Amino acid sequence: MPKGRKTLLALLFLLNACSSLKTRKEIDHSLIEPPPQSSKELQQNIKSSVPSPPSLPTPDHIVLILGPGGTKTLAHTGVIRTLEKARIPITHVVGIGWGSLVAALYAYKGQIHETEWLLYKLQKENFFHKGLFKTSLKPLQISELLSTFPSDFQTARLQDFKVPFLCPAKSIWSGRVSIQQTGPVNKALNRCLFIPPLLKGQAPWMSALFSVQEILDHFKQNNTLFIFIDVLGPGRLFSNQWAQNHPVKALLWRETQSYIQHTVSHMNVEFISIQANHINIMDFENRKRLVLEGEKSGQQLVKRLSKYGF
Repeated sequence: MPKGRKTLLALLFLLNACSSLKTRKEIDHSLIEPPPQSSKELQQNIKSSVPSPPSLPTPDHIVLILGPGGTKTLAHTGVIRTLEKARIPITHVVGIGWGSLVAALYAYKGQIHETEWLLYKLQKENFFHKGLFKTSLKPLQISELLSTFPSDFQTARLQDFKVPFLCPAKSIWSGRVSIQQTGPVNKALNRCLFIPPLLKGQAPWMSALFSVQEILDHFKQNNTLFIFIDVLGPGRLFSNQWAQNHPVKALLWRETQSYIQHTVSHMNVEFISIQANHINIMDFENRKRLVLEGEKSGQQLVKRLSKYGF
């Protein structure tokens, strides 16, 4: 082999050997293992690697059902206010018991601030008689209750409301549930609003407290989202003394509470329960607190509804 070619091969061999050599510093660093990831970093990496679930179809109709609860139904206004801020459209509003009063006042003009202002006009003195030694309950006729609101509302017809409104009433003669959605508002509320102890009824109609399934069945539109707002919760509704003096009325409310907690909550609805367990159904002193609790629950509801693309 020629001498020049041997020299060239030797140089190539040396260059290849040098390129594979590492300094001591490089060797030391290559032996050091990367620091272990913290549990938080691992969770973040796992979370980022898992694809987010697809959102559900945005509903064409949103039916807001306001449950019963005496003065506790003032909390409904806080929920509605929060839904309005989040620009979640309410296409229909349904009220049960005292929920029908809140629903009707809101549906009339679709203005929650005016609804709150009108409800604040209701005073404890309207429902309780203060004697020399004690204060006693003085149930109102529904017509007396409605007379505290503007005359244009009292004479309005349901089909003219800005937001479609309906409420269920039950005949104590036949047991039939009648959905009120047209005609004078005073006629509808005279049928739907009555439930003791704060109001007097007019036979044969009273609030259809156990009619949520009938309400769901009433809506035939596809792609409808139902939202049920519960203000009773699992806690206190009245004093033990009042329950002892009025056992039948107390039982009616306890059965209503149980129906909502154990039956309605498992229906095809977005169910949310407002945490106001320390406030009873005849409490006029905690109205601001009720509205605030409603807003808190409304914020939770808005987060939950994000899965529908809102």
